[in-house]
Amino acid sequence: MPTTFVKGDIFETDGIRSYAFGAHTDGTMNVGIAIAIKKRWPEFADAFAAHCASQPLAVGDVYKWSEGDLTLFALGIAQGDKKPSFSALTNAVRSTLQLAAE
Repeated sequence: MPTTFVKGDIFETDGIRSYAFGAHTDGTMNVGIAIAIKKRWPEFADAFAAHCASQPLAVGDVYKWSEGDLTLFALGIAQGDKKPSFSALTNAVRSTLQLAAE
C-alpha cells in the first residue's frame, strides 16, 4: 500500500480517500485530528460513538467506516486516562492494513 506525504490541509488533497487516526476507545472525538474529522464527517462520528457505546473498542482494535469511495479508520489507541502506547498503535496499524487490503 503506497504512502503519501502531504503538506497543508490533508482533507483537501486530491486522490486521498482513506484516513486513519488515533482514537479513544470510548468513541469520543474531542481532541486532535478527531475534532476535524468529526466536523467534516458527522455521520462517521455518530456511527463511531454508537458502535463504541454498544461494543467498546479494545486497545489496539480498529473501527472501519465507509461511505462511497471514502473510508475512515479509527485506531483505538487511548483508553481511560492512560496515555496511548506504542504497542497499541502497532497492533491497530496492523489491523488497519489488513482491513485496507480487504
